[in-house]
Amino acid sequence: LYIVTLVIRYRGLSFTAVNPGMPGSGFIGENKSLSLLRLQDMCPEHTAITSVIPKAISLEDKVALSDQFMAENGLDYPVVLKPDFGQRGIDVAIIHDSDALSEYLEHAAFDTVIQEYISGVEFGVFYTREPEHESGRIFSITHKCFPYLIGDGHHNIEQLIFAHERLHYMASFLLEKHQQQLHRVPSKGEQVDVVALGSHCRGSLFLDGQQYHSAQLERVVDKASQQLDGFYFGRYDIRAESIEAFQKGDIRIIEVNGVTSESTNIYDPRNNIVTAYKILFKQWRLAFTIGQANICQGHQPMTLNDLLGKVRIMNRGV
Repeated sequence: LYIVTLVIRYRGLSFTAVNPGMPGSGFIGENKSLSLLRLQDMCPEHTAITSVIPKAISLEDKVALSDQFMAENGLDYPVVLKPDFGQRGIDVAIIHDSDALSEYLEHAAFDTVIQEYISGVEFGVFYTREPEHESGRIFSITHKCFPYLIGDGHHNIEQLIFAHERLHYMASFLLEKHQQQLHRVPSKGEQVDVVALGSHCRGSLFLDGQQYHSAQLERVVDKASQQLDGFYFGRYDIRAESIEAFQKGDIRIIEVNGVTSESTNIYDPRNNIVTAYKILFKQWRLAFTIGQANICQGHQPMTLNDLLGKVRIMNRGV
């Protein structure tokens, strides 16, 4: 209802012109590799090494391309595989060996992004810049925490998942993911990592990370953003060796998301629903404002038919 109000106020779908350098401003359906490969060329020190494996080749060729990518970049397992067109962490996988890589690529009915695995901490950094301003700013920071189990020497992993205050909500997903070790009984005090992806719907805990904001971090994010032609609004998924490294701007970008990306600090359990909506309202006001400024500079928003077509694609999923 609020977005409809903004559509009336701005007399159109101006938010779809917020990122004229991305197809549909990144509403849905953009190739994630396009922005990553651009950043890889312009800011290699801040971008995870990335390539794309086409779907329209044989499994043998897909594996060969993967091996070539790893050899040329001096990478070893694990690596990350994910759809070039995807959302909400669907079909994202951390691959630990050649058998798992072959199995994933055999069933991948999409162009696949292959990316170096960056260990450490993960953050979501939401960035905005108004076209008439020379520099942008960080709108929000989300610290993506990975819940884990602590063994007690008596209960197996399946039992520990169901007993966990958060992870029991994800039981069906986690039981399938860890089916090979569900009956193992961790020793007392042993930490068992069961979540490794920074996706809220895959078990990660999202906490507001605004306290980690720094001028150094903002400069690095702004510099990277200005290497992406026509990018003014969206969220970076970022990994760093530590929180301290993150604050110093020693970061590696693993994904760029456009206009429909959320300021994910709304999912902090400490936030109530009113706070979450206030953040979303502010986010969407900015999307319309920046989009309108781009329209005034000659960029075209999407038509209603184009927008509805994108919505149908989004609802069908990957």
